[in-house]
Amino acid sequence: MVSSSQIKERLSLFLANRISLKQFEDWFIPNTRDIRRTRSEAAMSLAFAIEGALSEYLSRILDERELRDELLQILHADNKVVEIVDTPQQVFVFRSSAPVAFVPVRA
Repeated sequence: MVSSSQIKERLSLFLANRISLKQFEDWFIPNTRDIRRTRSEAAMSLAFAIEGALSEYLSRILDERELRDELLQILHADNKVVEIVDTPQQVFVFRSSAPVAFVPVRA
């Protein structure tokens, strides 16, 4: 199974213009196809973020410069995974470079 460090390494090659977008996609797609089977939340979060950016590019929401900017932010993002203890069946994944505060909500 692919690790987050392997994904970051390959993404870095693309962002440094050492491989083309097609070469990155040709590696990324088969190597992350079953990413949900991994036990690495970091790898899943990274793969899903990259997948989202590529989807926006392919849908022409982002141009190539914007795609590169988005992927660079993803590469350097500080991914945080939070599991809410009161509801263990739900896992919330988000990216944030700012401190995060949780406030309890009473129903």
